[in-house]
Amino acid sequence: MHSHAFNWPERALISFACLLAICVLLTACDEHPQTYGTKVIIQTVDRPVPLPCPVKKPVRPAKLDKPLPTDLRALVKVLEAKLLEYAGPGKYADQANDDLETCIHPPAPAK
Repeated sequence: MHSHAFNWPERALISFACLLAICVLLTACDEHPQTYGTKVIIQTVDRPVPLPCPVKKPVRPAKLDKPLPTDLRALVKVLEAKLLEYAGPGKYADQANDDLETCIHPPAPAK
């Protein structure tokens, strides 16, 4: 055994003494209240909460059928019909625009 090594009862006693000193120091911290104070103020504030948008996503027009016509006139007719499905009056683009307007500027709640 080395001459500088402690036996286990001495180690236990030293560990216990250190633990006791730490506990006494921590307990002493509790006895002195802080000289500065913190004031807690509870304040109720009414804030409007945004509601979910009340619209449903419009149905997107179907994709173009493949293969596309090779005849130029037939291709123009197919593309024109598809464009009207998107941008025609009351179609997908108008429905999506109306839905966005409803969500951005919702109607006033009924009283």
